[in-house]
Amino acid sequence: GIIVVDLRDGMPPKGSGFEAPLPLLQKDPAPVSDQPVAAIIKPYDWTSLVVAQATGKPMLLPPPDQGSQINIDGLRETLVRQLGQGASQGIIELAPLKPERHPVAAETPAPEGLATVQPSETHGVTVATAAAAAEFASVRSGLGELPSISITHGAPEHQNIGAKGEVCLSAASLDVAAWRGEGAVADEMQRATENLIGEFDRVDPDVLGTAVRFYLSIGFGAEAKQLMRAFPIAHPDTKLWNAMADLVDGNPDISDVFHGQLGCDSPAALWALLANEAVQKGDFVNSGAIYLAFSSLPIDLRRSLAPALASRFLSMQDSAMATKVRDAAMRAPGVAGPAMTLLDAQIDMHDGMAPQAEHKIQSVVDDPGPKSTDATVALIEARVAQDLPVEADLVALLSAMAQEHQDLPDAATIRRALTLAQAASGDFDSAFKVENLQSELSPTLWRLLSRLGNDDAVLAHAVLDRVDAISNIDHETRIKLASRLADLGMAESAYLWIDKLADVDPLLMAKIDLQRRDARGALVALQNSEAPDALPLRAAALQQLGDEAAVARLLEKAGDAQSALEARARAQDWSTIALADPGALQAVAGATEATPLPANAKSVNDAPLAFGKSLLGQASSTRSAVAALLAQTAQP
Repeated sequence: GIIVVDLRDGMPPKGSGFEAPLPLLQKDPAPVSDQPVAAIIKPYDWTSLVVAQATGKPMLLPPPDQGSQINIDGLRETLVRQLGQGASQGIIELAPLKPERHPVAAETPAPEGLATVQPSETHGVTVATAAAAAEFASVRSGLGELPSISITHGAPEHQNIGAKGEVCLSAASLDVAAWRGEGAVADEMQRATENLIGEFDRVDPDVLGTAVRFYLSIGFGAEAKQLMRAFPIAHPDTKLWNAMADLVDGNPDISDVFHGQLGCDSPAALWALLANEAVQKGDFVNSGAIYLAFSSLPIDLRRSLAPALASRFLSMQDSAMATKVRDAAMRAPGVAGPAMTLLDAQIDMHDGMAPQAEHKIQSVVDDPGPKSTDATVALIEARVAQDLPVEADLVALLSAMAQEHQDLPDAATIRRALTLAQAASGDFDSAFKVENLQSELSPTLWRLLSRLGNDDAVLAHAVLDRVDAISNIDHETRIKLASRLADLGMAESAYLWIDKLADVDPLLMAKIDLQRRDARGALVALQNSEAPDALPLRAAALQQLGDEAAVARLLEKAGDAQSALEARARAQDWSTIALADPGALQAVAGATEATPLPANAKSVNDAPLAFGKSLLGQASSTRSAVAALLAQTAQP
């Protein structure tokens, strides 16, 4: 029952509106030039208003076109919003105000020091008396020993106008908590439906309305609609009740009752959000009013509506509000049920915590019940989000569910899960046969193929004539598919997946270029790469260009002496090899030297037999060196 006002020390900022003087006009005031300024300008004294209200005597205020305005609209709006925020956070509890009367005898003297203000007949606006205050919306506060103060703008009661000017349904017409009653459900149901049929078998409209509202408060939407069909009456809320009946049963609302109510301050915002399946990020929604109305619902109705309401907030990318809805439905004692477990897992999935979500979903799958189908679909979504395989048993189960639900509203959702399960189980032929390459599910199927598909599946589906026709595949999946095709030697198909892509891994680009015999393209791709794996790719590109000497220099710079010697051998640089450490290559290099002439011979003709013998000996040593080199070289 207390409003705490936070005060700030020190002088107010210059030009503050509450410091500006307000002229208190007298009847037929004289011209300003004939009177001192102090005689006609007085500071605004709120205590005069208190006395006038307590005594029932009107107080003269300046007319709207004179002087400063007493405008408390901003204060009122701030108080209402912050009180609503406090209530939605559970810090305070709001209760409806009851009209209070503080009768004060007319002859009661005003508190000492306060002047009595006389009414005026021609100027100003009078403040409503205590008797009339109940007709106006107001905020009441107590200030110690002073009488209560009614703060009001003097306008009629709030007309349920939303933030954008829309006309909102009143809170009274949607006070679901008040429709339930305080007793047990069975007792309240009997009480709500008794005396429904009166004299001459005529239905009592008031009793019928009470019964319909009670059914809605316990989530019996179909029963409420059946009651209205059995006893058709002309009631202004019939259309509203029919819409609410569809929503509490989880059915789509085909009426326009809640159209344009998302920004309302009343519970209409809650039901409008439940009725709007197409809500998305950026839509104007009064989340505070929605949460406040949701928190006031009976706990069983809260748990029934929480999954749909949280899904709407997740569609708007508002995970914080979805979490608050979940908490409001789960904080009560007792078992929340499988629906709330699936909602908890859905929020985890939205927040990128698929492993935690899978653990929660599995507990529902292991305990078959009404939510087993939803749990199986959610389990597939969680496994696919982690790029994990799906067992064949789950695929068979989903196939049976798809047959059972083919004519039900959730048929499309189950077919989607079945397609994902087929792909995650390795049956990409069935998955791609069902889905068009441009469909909403296509990116997920390609992602699963790149990570879970075997080589046969990749060759069967990823080798395409045109990849640019598939416009909805993400960058990472394209790179992965190109890498797998390159590993399989399908360079041209791999190139189609990364053609015209930005930020392609230079090592992958060089690998594909080398397979395509584009050595210069590979060198261009690697020109800024310092990765250790880039060295052998550069060497392979130079080798394709036939520059074995450059290959040798590159390998020597990298410290790979043996590979450098092999490159020099391919370059036939035997003189350099002959000077290297002893080894098979050095022996071969020595055999390439010219055969020396016999002593005292100036030409071969001077000692042909001796030269021939030397030549045969050198050939034998060359043969032995080559055989030793071949024995040390691994075959490709």
